[in-house]
Amino acid sequence: MLTEKQLQAYAELVVTQGVNLQPNQDLMITCPPECVNFARALAKEAYRKGAFRVSINYQDDVLTLIRLD
Repeated sequence: MLTEKQLQAYAELVVTQGVNLQPNQDLMITCPPECVNFARALAKEAYRKGAFRVSINYQDDVLTLIRLD
């Protein structure tokens, strides 16, 4: 498990290098509920970098299986 400092550093790397988020852009994050802490770290970093809006869409695999059953 990552420490809070490592999680924040990874979020910064993803937002600045991986996504290359620019000021006033929107960011959509899709992740399983188990990744809530990382999603929040990404959102925090995105807002710190000037994002206009950050949305988090949680994908629940169990719910998807229920829907398809």
